[in-house]
Amino acid sequence: MMDTTRLKVGDKVPDSVFYIGLRDQADRTLTLFRTPQEVIAALDPAYLSEGAADDYAAFAARWRLALAFIAAGHDALDAGDISSMADDERFALSACGKRAVTDVTQWDSQIPLYLMATAHAPYTDVPLPTGAAVYPIDPYMEATLVASLADAGLLDAWPVQPGQVWDGGKGEDE
Repeated sequence: MMDTTRLKVGDKVPDSVFYIGLRDQADRTLTLFRTPQEVIAALDPAYLSEGAADDYAAFAARWRLALAFIAAGHDALDAGDISSMADDERFALSACGKRAVTDVTQWDSQIPLYLMATAHAPYTDVPLPTGAAVYPIDPYMEATLVASLADAGLLDAWPVQPGQVWDGGKGEDE
């Protein structure tokens, strides 16, 4: 069982160090996590039992979770925006984390390109496309997975400090 803390708007962050806070956009509560493993277990409740088998099983579980987030991120994109893209850009999006993106080397689109980091350098010889909207999702370690999902905006992550009063993210997304 995870030992997480859930804050409502106006609640004070306990005097403890937390790894990350994830906001529930529906009710603006903030769940505080002490470790990356707790975050992954909240996203995939089977992770603790699957990952306990061995390092390979833990990686495979994180890889599947990364793949699901990549697919969900791409599924949320506007179809009209995608239809106006060049063929090689649409083909790069179609990878959905299941293969390395070799179709483009420079990603100039504002549309996010989520890809599986472990299919690219430094894990393989395939370079990552460059561009401001390229988001490699990295399941190699628990911390790299959580950090890359947060960096890509696929998790509504918030830094938290002891004593901080949770304002629900006021002003950040309004």
